Amino acid sequence: MLRKIQTTIYSIVFFTLLRVKSDMTESKTNLIKRWEQVTPTLRILQEKPEEENEKETIKDFWFKIKENKEISDREKALRLKDFAPRRSVWKIVEETGWKRFSWWALSDEQRANQKRHQEKYLSKRKEEIINLKKEIGGCCICGYDRCQSALEFHHVDPKEKKGAVSSLSGKALIKEIKKCVLLCSNCHREYHEGLIPEEEMKYHLTNTKT
Repeated sequence: MLRKIQTTIYSIVFFTLLRVKSDMTESKTNLIKRWEQVTPTLRILQEKPEEENEKETIKDFWFKIKENKEISDREKALRLKDFAPRRSVWKIVEETGWKRFSWWALSDEQRANQKRHQEKYLSKRKEEIINLKKEIGGCCICGYDRCQSALEFHHVDPKEKKGAVSSLSGKALIKEIKKCVLLCSNCHREYHEGLIPEEEMKYHLTNTKT
């Protein structure tokens, strides 16, 4: 009797193991079939230029929020950053065409620090220009020297002009000023309006050094 029970148990275990093995083989076969079906799709996705798709998506997203006046520029920048977290700041600027993104993407503290540095730089450059005006003296035509803000640099030869004097500093500023004469705002406007004869202006130019 005991032997019969043992035989029955062994039979049940044996057939159960066979069934499990069969199921495993079948599931493995199904996995292989599924992989064969998915592989071509994966290849197509790999061949597609992923960056182009993302670029178009970022552009579309930007155009959706661009004209929305209810959203601040800071909020727009944050949404763009969240939408494309892997993109660098300059890449987003390039793809959206929004140059101010690099500014609004900064934190409030970073923007405040940049403003302080910029104000300090502008103040230093303004002081530098005022000191140079004082060294040169007043207007080369009428001699006015009361207000430094009313004195302006006039390029003798416009073709040699590399940039506005007010936007330069250091060696570049001194180099540019050497191409100019100092005029008060009145004489400067009168010259450009043709009220000061060319011969008179040439006389002042040749007898004035900066």
